[in-house]
This record gives sequence, structure tokens and C-alpha cells, in this order.
Amino acid sequence: MMHIADAIIVEVDFDQKLDRCLAKKMIPYLHKHTSQTKISKVVMTHDIIREMRRNKIGNIGTLQAIARELPNFEYGPLKLNCMSAAYLIDNNQS
Repeated sequence: MMHIADAIIVEVDFDQKLDRCLAKKMIPYLHKHTSQTKISKVVMTHDIIREMRRNKIGNIGTLQAIARELPNFEYGPLKLNCMSAAYLIDNNQS
């Protein structure tokens, strides 16, 4: 029988948590994209707009508007899962 005092506490930082969520596709509008040059970026798809409306978060209705609010993200085209569409790309990730 294991006691709480015997448990090992592992410190997990935000990047590790985010990587796990992206790898397991736990957040439907966040994706990890690795370019042909092996640079990884976090990509936010249009699904987030529906989620924001459902939860009554702000008056933001487009990915362009979200890109203006998030300093490291830019709006633009990207091919993801063989589909071309508009995405927000976090340029701070590497």
C-alpha cells in the first residue's frame, strides 16, 4: 500500500503540458505543425471561434481578430493535414 507521503512529485512546466495536449490532440483547435525545415509551431484553427462564441468570450469573430490580440501569433495560410486553410501561427515556438 502506497501512502501519500511516499508519492513522487514531478514538476511539470507549461511547455510540457502543452506538448502533451498537442501530441494527444486533446484541444481540437490547437495543433503542432512541424515544417519541412523541422521547425515546430503551435497552430490555432478556426474551430476556436465556435468555442469562443459557445462560451460567450468577447466579440472576436475571426482568426484575424485573434491574431491582433495575441502578440506572437500571425494570421496566414498553411497546409495542415493535406488541407489548405487559414490558421494562426505562433511564431514564438521553435
